[in-house]
Amino acid sequence: MKFGIALKPELERPDSFAQTFVEVANNASEMGYQALWTSHRPTVRSAGEDTLAPLISVASLVHVVPNMLLGVNIVVLPLLDAVVVANQVATLSRLSGERFILG
Repeated sequence: MKFGIALKPELERPDSFAQTFVEVANNASEMGYQALWTSHRPTVRSAGEDTLAPLISVASLVHVVPNMLLGVNIVVLPLLDAVVVANQVATLSRLSGERFILG
């Protein structure tokens, strides 16, 4: 059985999120998780809260955790340009050594 961990795409403290994102990824790898997931969830946000782009967030971890699967489990495609998303997904799949999962 394989286990993964979901990373929250919302930012309460954008200034420290990149470091926290990498720390969580490293800790998950050390704890034996096989996959890291995030999602695209466009919602009404509270004041001062921001949301990271999921594909770029996952791309930032390609070399941080070289043995883990990386994925985006929710993409609200009608709100995005499908051609751009397809290109980004294909690029991320190649750059990650086919470790990227969409869906």
